[in-house]
Amino acid sequence: MAIFHCQVKMIGRSSGRSSVGAAAYRAGELLKNEHDGVTHDYSRKIGVEHSEILLPKQAPREYLNRGKLWNAVEASEKSKNAQTAREVELALPTELGRQQQIDVVRDYIKENFVNKGMCADFSIHDKRDGNPHAHVMLTTRPINDDGTWGAKQRKEYILDKHGNRQYDAVKKTYKCNSVRTHDWDNRDNVERWRERWADVCNHQFKLMGINERIDHRTLEAQGIDREPTIHKGAAAHQMEKRGVFSERVQINTEITERNIALSKDKKDLEQLRENLLSRAKLPEVGSELRSTSKTTAAASTPPIRTEVPVATVAPIGDQDQGEPAVPVMTKEQIQKKLELVTKIAEKMDNSYARIRNMNDDIERLQMEIDSLGVFDGKKKRQLLEKRGGLVQLRDKAEQKHRETFKREPSYTPEARRNLNRQADELRRQLTPLKESIMEQLKRAEQIVKEQNQGRTVQHKKDDLIR
Repeated sequence: MAIFHCQVKMIGRSSGRSSVGAAAYRAGELLKNEHDGVTHDYSRKIGVEHSEILLPKQAPREYLNRGKLWNAVEASEKSKNAQTAREVELALPTELGRQQQIDVVRDYIKENFVNKGMCADFSIHDKRDGNPHAHVMLTTRPINDDGTWGAKQRKEYILDKHGNRQYDAVKKTYKCNSVRTHDWDNRDNVERWRERWADVCNHQFKLMGINERIDHRTLEAQGIDREPTIHKGAAAHQMEKRGVFSERVQINTEITERNIALSKDKKDLEQLRENLLSRAKLPEVGSELRSTSKTTAAASTPPIRTEVPVATVAPIGDQDQGEPAVPVMTKEQIQKKLELVTKIAEKMDNSYARIRNMNDDIERLQMEIDSLGVFDGKKKRQLLEKRGGLVQLRDKAEQKHRETFKREPSYTPEARRNLNRQADELRRQLTPLKESIMEQLKRAEQIVKEQNQGRTVQHKKDDLIR
């Protein structure tokens, strides 16, 4: 299944990184950084399927050489905390072949970056683990028409009412504002780039007749009631491959289980609603009501019960045939379930609070024990015994928590949010369910009324005939 991933981040000297080292790693090459003299050798790196440099028309052709491009970038930056490159990381659809993936990435880069004046260096990585992706490194400084590096920003002096520059005696310089020479750093670009990546992939899917689609929006923006998983990352992925489960993997497992449970609850509620509608089988108001009343009047059927139970709405035409009504969840049952979920949430909160308080006491005792000197042996033994007893109580409380809630006690926020979602879902079902039942009761009464009117007319005709 196609997944969406488009992440934008900066590469700068403030974090101890260089664009030369980043380019060497992503391309799997040996490059020397002439700025600091460090050689970065990633020539033995596996999984690099393709590397390519794309340049705007005014850029020197020598920048097609990766070492010359990024060393020129490093040389153009003088600040110790300069941002030397921007990186866009893309997840590649596994539904596409390798050449198709390359073409899609190339078209995306040309449209969104190279045509704006950026130099782009992209590499495609695939270790055959189901995670093909592309790293796109972009320059942050524009290139002038003569092939030289341009300025990222320019000074705009603040003038007085006479049009003269204003001097700041404290800073000993003229007052000015910094104005960007391009809009590449605009935060709105990130959302635009993400949207364009989804559009490019979906267009390729459409051309190939693939039904898969990806969406750059959040699940909430898409109207999908599902908790998003967190980014696992390379380190957690490698740990998982070795059979060692990290905290991130455990959190994602918990989120997946909650999403499955939430999906099942939604299906159950939807099934209840469908049962209510399908068992009612009430004709639409209008011609169908009239045709039903005529048919019933002609058949001279016995009077139909006007009491329609709220909890069990059976077909109007089948009530006298002895068919049992299918029970559905009533408002009272939903309220009862809501109260149950609320009570469980309160018990879980109390259980969490008790375990958390005991952990705080254990930590406090340990700090007190560590602060004692060598001559405080008696007090240290007393505190150790107290701490040991508290640890046993804590372990028992955690075991009881697992048995009661089928959940580890270390993931409080996620578990509590799950219960909150269940409660909100039940509250959300109360109003529409009540309205649906009331609507069907009104329709049932209308049908009964028309049927009774039809019988009255038929009886008068019978009397005239007699």
